[in-house]
Amino acid sequence: MALRIPLKKLSEINNRQIFFDANVLIYIFWSAGRLREERIYGSLYGKLIKGNNDLVIDYTVISEIVNRTHRIAYDIFLKKESKSKDELNYKEYRNSDAGKDALNDIYRTIEFNILDSFKVVGRAINEDDIRNFLIDNGLDFGDKAILTLCQENDYVLLTHDSDFKSEKVDILSGNKSIVAS
Repeated sequence: MALRIPLKKLSEINNRQIFFDANVLIYIFWSAGRLREERIYGSLYGKLIKGNNDLVIDYTVISEIVNRTHRIAYDIFLKKESKSKDELNYKEYRNSDAGKDALNDIYRTIEFNILDSFKVVGRAINEDDIRNFLIDNGLDFGDKAILTLCQENDYVLLTHDSDFKSEKVDILSGNKSIVAS
């Protein structure tokens, strides 16, 4: 049976490897306007850094972070400049000085804050994996790769994403719809 671990029971997973989902890393390193989650996961990150847990990520998480945070930066830019998406589409923003600056900021945060603290893991995704991922079960394609990696390596998944709540993987979360507090 997969464990559902509330944050207050962190000691129950000492010495386990913790796989960080993209949403948690965004709460920790970027302002996403979710102050409660940013505070909760920022505090947890500090405790995990001091503890005996290895912090783990993979390519799919980094890819999702880059794409989502750059889209957030785009939305913020549009609001700040009082522009609509019709006036400046995402591709134009991405190629603009503001878009390039935002991307460079994202890259620096990943390089100096995330890569310096996390072990990067991964596995080759083969044809059988892809065929299994093509089954609609409520998880997006990238989440299916994360789930497989966590299951195969007995990682504890740190996520706020309730899409994982029924999956056979140990989960650490501050999301009450996933774990009882």
